[in-house]
Amino acid sequence: MLTRISLVLIGGPMDSRPEVMIVGRMAWHDEIRGELFGHKLIFGLLAPDNLCWLKNTNYWVSAQLLVVVLDSLDDGYSATGQISLLKTWLPNLPLLVLDIEATRRAKEVLSEVHAPHAFCGSISDLGTKISEVVLATTQRRALVVDDSSTYRRLVKLALEEFGFVVSEAEDGQQALNIAQRTSFALVVTDQYMPFVDGITLTKALRARPDYERRPILILSDGDNDQMKQAGVAAGATVWLVKSHRFDQKWFIDVLHKIVRL
Repeated sequence: MLTRISLVLIGGPMDSRPEVMIVGRMAWHDEIRGELFGHKLIFGLLAPDNLCWLKNTNYWVSAQLLVVVLDSLDDGYSATGQISLLKTWLPNLPLLVLDIEATRRAKEVLSEVHAPHAFCGSISDLGTKISEVVLATTQRRALVVDDSSTYRRLVKLALEEFGFVVSEAEDGQQALNIAQRTSFALVVTDQYMPFVDGITLTKALRARPDYERRPILILSDGDNDQMKQAGVAAGATVWLVKSHRFDQKWFIDVLHKIVRL
């Protein structure tokens, strides 16, 4: 059974300038650049050829948010199909749809694609809306770090049951690379891994302002008191000892105690 040795209720600020992928007509790109000054932006067109090109490149990998901009020149049927493709290709990327001219056709598109974050407005509204969506979705992002694919899958399933969108890393170094481009509300890491172990990863994350107060759970095969103390000293919120059978219910009970959604 998993064993808990420390428990702290914590929380922290979210990244304010995420990397954003903008898909829409080129006529709006300059105005969007001006409005979203300070954001790293990736631009694409709502056209099949361009979307296929984006899918086959790595440009979108580090994006934290997908924004689709519609206006009266967008064909409703085509736009619906292209947005549906984007949602299929990028299922874990939060989607924000802006209907600039509030046309009947664009409203029909918004209804058909079931976009949870959609609004009618202007480019000047984008900054505020992006902050709202990033805040809402980042609070439900978790990173699972373990060199065992089996254990990663078990923890991932439990976190998804709890309502998280989950990313995975095979070791601490890969986790640090991912955490540099995506902000997570929760990190669950194994202790014993190649390259960078769980305690070292925890220290590195705690050195960053955005992870000063985020929950970090360390999972370990060992029950060594000295190692536990080192984990807590590094900033671990909870130290959990792995069992041979992963107890999903107990793990979710732990999450209820330390995570506020």
